[in-house]
Amino acid sequence: DGGKLAKSAAVKIFSCLALINMIGVLVPYTSPAPDITFYLHSAMAIYPIVAMILVLANKIPITQE
Repeated sequence: DGGKLAKSAAVKIFSCLALINMIGVLVPYTSPAPDITFYLHSAMAIYPIVAMILVLANKIPITQE
């Protein structure tokens, strides 16, 4: 079923994006990057998690065409 495949792919993509940005939260502590990167990566780590929860709860419909 294409809908299940799309949902599975969306969850995997959102998980990867959240993980990448969670690692990005550590950048200000390990390099001379500005402190604002901590806040930006924190926000960008939360958004995919919220989207993933909405996809899993069927609040964001995935249609077949």
